Amino acid sequence: MKPSICIRHFPIFVGAAALFASAGGAVHAADSATQDVDITVQSVNEISVGTAVTLNVNSATAGVNPTGLVGSTYSITTNSTASKKITAQLAGALSGGLALSVNLQAPSTGTSAGTTLLSTSPVDVVNSIEAVTASGLTISYSATATVAVAPNSYVAEVTYTIVNDS
Repeated sequence: MKPSICIRHFPIFVGAAALFASAGGAVHAADSATQDVDITVQSVNEISVGTAVTLNVNSATAGVNPTGLVGSTYSITTNSTASKKITAQLAGALSGGLALSVNLQAPSTGTSAGTTLLSTSPVDVVNSIEAVTASGLTISYSATATVAVAPNSYVAEVTYTIVNDS
């Protein structure tokens, strides 16, 4: 009786073996594969400035208000298709009799506005900037103090912003 049991299960065994053998050929991995990667480039408009600087107003010519000069640097990256400009403004008003001006070197695709007096309203300091990456560009600060300004330390926070050139 045992042989009849084996014979009865034999067709099931053969069928299962054939199924696994045919499936075995389909599970092999390919030698190579491709995949599409969609890359989206966003608008980038970045500006950074060097560390804090100390501007000493410690010299004057007789009959002229005391002045001081100091330099710094900035870097810019923009990939915009629209022309950009850099504006500068003071975060708060300076003490009466104290004035701060700035002159930014333009990147290769822009035009400097030259020495510009800063206030709490934005002023253009570089215009006509097209797509560019530049670093180590110069910032020149100059300060003038009337004789009414008491000897002391004053802080001027300058904010630079990249905006559309209109």
